[in-house]
Amino acid sequence: MKNTSLFIILLSAFLSLGSAGPIYNYMLITPPTGMAAIHYWQPEPLTMPEPLPPRRSVPERYKGLFAFTSSFYGIPPEILESIAFIESGFMASAQSPIRDDGHRDLGMFQFNDKYLDWYSRVYNEGILFDPFVPEEAIRVAALHIVFLYERYGTWMDVFFAYNAGMDRVDRDVIPDSAWDYLRKIYAEG
Repeated sequence: MKNTSLFIILLSAFLSLGSAGPIYNYMLITPPTGMAAIHYWQPEPLTMPEPLPPRRSVPERYKGLFAFTSSFYGIPPEILESIAFIESGFMASAQSPIRDDGHRDLGMFQFNDKYLDWYSRVYNEGILFDPFVPEEAIRVAALHIVFLYERYGTWMDVFFAYNAGMDRVDRDVIPDSAWDYLRKIYAEG
């Protein structure tokens, strides 16, 4: 079973239960005998002793999705919520104007259309994901955030890389716009 299918099955089960009760994560593994077995799996939380941004008022229709995805991938909910809030105000249909390079940012997490193939290859088993579908966008954004955190180790650098690009963080060339983005992330309201 593909990871995407398993995620959607678990997400559907969570959403049908509402937000009551504990969240259990499962990992599908194949033992040497070839029989599939399901084991409980809880990811290591991606937290550090650094301040987190404030909680955001997530629209009711997305609350379960954000709660499940944050828990499933071990991301503090403030991280995922803040990025969606700053990028689009939680608008799944958001689109930036076309830039001089001919590209635009799409969906709730404002994925650059230039990199949709890369996001799909790395985080969606090569299947092109739709940045306008909240279930897909939130999951791909969460996987990208996990990748960035494992690469850089601080939320500040995750925010810089998400906004300005990994190449700039790698070269330690953070533009003023990324500092403005960080201020917005940590601002109340």
